[in-house]
Amino acid sequence: MSAITIVRPNNISIQFKFNNSSLVVTMKQGDLSKEECDAIVNPTNNNMKPDGGLDNILHSVGGSFYSAQVMIMTKRFEEYSCPTGQSRIFLNDADNKTPFIINTVGPIYSAAECQKSALQLTSCYYTSLSLANLYGLASIAYSAISCGQHAYPTEQAAKIAFESVQKYAFNVSDIRFVLFDQHIYDTFVNEWCKLANEK
Repeated sequence: MSAITIVRPNNISIQFKFNNSSLVVTMKQGDLSKEECDAIVNPTNNNMKPDGGLDNILHSVGGSFYSAQVMIMTKRFEEYSCPTGQSRIFLNDADNKTPFIINTVGPIYSAAECQKSALQLTSCYYTSLSLANLYGLASIAYSAISCGQHAYPTEQAAKIAFESVQKYAFNVSDIRFVLFDQHIYDTFVNEWCKLANEK
């Protein structure tokens, strides 16, 4: 019997249930900024100033309280606010249904330094899940960190995500990947199904 049960509740999502734990990982197509859970992971940059895309949207959705916290760190630490592979946790506005935003900085992929890029991407999952565990959070939602503008090969990124959540989830039982891009969603699903069937 496989260690992972795969369930397809509809045509835009899939669930991976880890049979030796309470962990359930859901992948779905959608808008991460609208996800309701304990924490959304925001892929940002080293100075954490919003630089477009999802980062800008989450600053808008998170409200002035979240943005003010980020700006305090940015003013003090500038480009050292969040080193690549690290994560920082912030409170959302009090009326937001997702109480926390976790900023993380994924690597810009370099084929010449692919091992370093892999370590940094793994560290994004390790540090964000560590914060979620420290704060007693049960659910967390990700995008495909470093895919897209940072050019991380999607298949490799999916494999790192698969390995990382198993190692570092601990008490976080509900992990979600909310993926807007069709190609990235399809690649993550295909890669995870292949890896799950090998278990």
